[in-house]
Amino acid sequence: NRMLLSKMLDLETPVVTRKMVDFLLQDGVCQIFVGFIAQAPDDDAPKEPKEAAAAVTAEGAAAAAATTTTTATTMTNDSGEGSTTASGRPEIGQPPSQSLKRSYRATMLLAGADQSDAMQKFVQERASVITATLFKVFQSDSCGSFHHACHVICHLLENHTDQVLGVIGADLDSLNTYLNPMLSCVQHSPVAETLVKLVSCPTMTPKVRWSLYTSLSARKFLLLLAERATGTDSTATEAERAPAHCSACAEVFSEVTDRLAVDPHGGELLLQPIGHCPELLDGLLASVCGTRQADGTIRHRPYRQRLDAAQALQRLVAKATHDELPAASPMGDMNSFAAMGMAPEMVKNQLMCVAEQIHMRLGASFHDLAVVVAGTPLGWDTVTSSSPTKLPRVPPV
Repeated sequence: NRMLLSKMLDLETPVVTRKMVDFLLQDGVCQIFVGFIAQAPDDDAPKEPKEAAAAVTAEGAAAAAATTTTTATTMTNDSGEGSTTASGRPEIGQPPSQSLKRSYRATMLLAGADQSDAMQKFVQERASVITATLFKVFQSDSCGSFHHACHVICHLLENHTDQVLGVIGADLDSLNTYLNPMLSCVQHSPVAETLVKLVSCPTMTPKVRWSLYTSLSARKFLLLLAERATGTDSTATEAERAPAHCSACAEVFSEVTDRLAVDPHGGELLLQPIGHCPELLDGLLASVCGTRQADGTIRHRPYRQRLDAAQALQRLVAKATHDELPAASPMGDMNSFAAMGMAPEMVKNQLMCVAEQIHMRLGASFHDLAVVVAGTPLGWDTVTSSSPTKLPRVPPV
């Protein structure tokens, strides 16, 4: 099966016939096909049946070989990635490897703009299996392209929402299985964008939403993001304490919070850790203001981490001051209404359920915040003396 699919994906523009779709629908074949994108080690792949070679017709192969509009150069530009790094991931700006070309072609077959009816049928019937297999791309031993995998995941999320989120959020164990590896890769922009869409998609049915939100609530997802952003998550690996990872988690925390604030179906439930888990706000405040040591000195975090925490606090406080906020569009994009020249509908601000706790906690730390903003020896003066250009970047906490 793997060899047959490899030959199909080696064609410049592979054509999937109805007979090929019947082959892809066989047990285990879908996982192998999606595996060309995920590129994770898999010792459980089924063995090749003798009759598999008959699945691709000579006419289909000839038609595919005759069409050469998609070149290797186009693939490099469209995917945004080229050869692989020492860790196995694709590297930007280098000639595409054979495995990356196959990954790109599989991506276009699963989520391209001109999908055939036969391929649409296959994706609809196997959306859950495709989702589960694609998430292997986030494993540390995967060599797959995040751009390719996330493109397919977003396509599935838009067209087969319940099947995707039904896999990820079925229960707490499923959530940990799929989201934990993904969160470890959040410093890569396509992963961060996809993660935000997954946990705040407004188009799922009530049953799926309840399962997903219950699992996210049990996981205290916002608290996890805040702890990763401030480097206080005791379960984080060394790579998950790197500045790029912490910064990405801070941005995802703010993006998810913004979307949940306008989600009337479960936003209030998932926002509870902000008001009722003291370690969330305390961790952000400690990153901004520093931590007092036993000898009375203040231990400050790295500048970038302080700035990220300050920006997260600023966005949170600013958002928690309005009773109503502009509603999000069906796919969660709050800027779509402006682009269409329409006035957005105003909805209840779900953050107001914890606004009092936010203001009380920040009020208790007002002196420390004032010291930081004032630029005393405990504040930003060290930063500005070493790099004055950074001063304008300090947000008004």
